[in-house]
Amino acid sequence: MKKLMKKIIIIAIGFMMLMIAVPVTNLFESETVQAATKNGLYHEGMDWNYYVDGKLATGTTTLVKYNNSWWYVHNGKIDFGAKTLVRYNEEWWYVHGGKVDFITKTLVKYNGSWWYVHGGKVDFEARTLFKYNGIWWFIEDGRINWNSETIANYYGTWYYVKNGQVKWNSGEMLCRYDVEFFGQSWWYVKDGKVDLNENTLFKYNGIWWYIVDGHVDFGSYTTTKYNGLTYWVRDGQVQWNMSPYYE
Repeated sequence: MKKLMKKIIIIAIGFMMLMIAVPVTNLFESETVQAATKNGLYHEGMDWNYYVDGKLATGTTTLVKYNNSWWYVHNGKIDFGAKTLVRYNEEWWYVHGGKVDFITKTLVKYNGSWWYVHGGKVDFEARTLFKYNGIWWFIEDGRINWNSETIANYYGTWYYVKNGQVKWNSGEMLCRYDVEFFGQSWWYVKDGKVDLNENTLFKYNGIWWYIVDGHVDFGSYTTTKYNGLTYWVRDGQVQWNMSPYYE
């Protein structure tokens, strides 16, 4: 009997020590699971909503990466009907069908200008020609240059452009385009492109110019044949004070 009482006392002392070591509130407090704070995209009903710190970001327009695509969020949800440009990380990205289109090469109208997109974003370094809706447009600094009158290289051929597009019906004319380290250059244009094989005399704006390899040769001091006569040329022009002669 004494041994039984002794065991009871030892158990009671151990229980009391346990009660002292563990706060009572932890013994009886029910376990609560806190819901994770929403951040990112969530498919809810018919929409894909964008949350920041648990709140629907209704005032946010941005790009959000999800499942290896970059999605266009406008006013807190993906805008699947968007076809536009959006600025993100100092670049202007092309959005089509609700996400960045990295494949399509096209022109996109935005804020009154037509921008050239390539590789999913505006290519601000581009100086090229691009066919869109059946017309060949002149792209400079990433957009159509409507005020242009120049020539542009496209796959090795130089084309005459004016008011933002190639002028195929230009006829014969000269167009100025200065080349770095080459100086002032006037190029011989025929039917919308430069004829780099042309060597002739050509009358333009009342002056007869000496054309060599498709451009006015301003460094010339020589003679050249034209329609059976030989003419003196200097600084790119026929010298009328030096009479032509037959050979």
